[in-house]
Amino acid sequence: MSLAVANRTLEWDWYGGTIPENVVLEKDAYLETTYSFLHYRSQVREGVRLGEGSTVYLGTMFDVGPGGRVSLGRCTLLHGAWIICDAAVEIGDYALISWNVVLMDTYRACREPRRRRPSPRRARQRRASRSRARPPSNASRRSKRNARAPWPSARTSFAIFRSTACAA
Repeated sequence: MSLAVANRTLEWDWYGGTIPENVVLEKDAYLETTYSFLHYRSQVREGVRLGEGSTVYLGTMFDVGPGGRVSLGRCTLLHGAWIICDAAVEIGDYALISWNVVLMDTYRACREPRRRRPSPRRARQRRASRSRARPPSNASRRSKRNARAPWPSARTSFAIFRSTACAA
């Protein structure tokens, strides 16, 4: 994609968003979708820089805070990775980062244990909603097929496994 695009959109994009103004795409860099910038809030001059020939595929998310900066080297490929950044994350040249990888330079949870816990009132509400959501315990509602194991020895083999596992 050329940096000369005035409206900063991708013609092939299914999401229909725009590339933020402070994202720099170097020559031959490929960005599959602007959905990758859904959580993007960087306000620095170059919030994200995609190096020459680097590619960012579907599922990659840039969760960059107001002062964050992400830099990808030459010929780097990201596919399905999350980058959570409040300061700086730099990925070098010729790197391959794929599904279910999370790169973080910060831990955004509150550091005080008391503030991480729900209030007692909220905890009571959560317990009450769980008890209402449980299915009735009467056996007549269960189907006969689900009540029995699909093969004859399933219950006995599980009981043997359980007794040997707990024997230690």
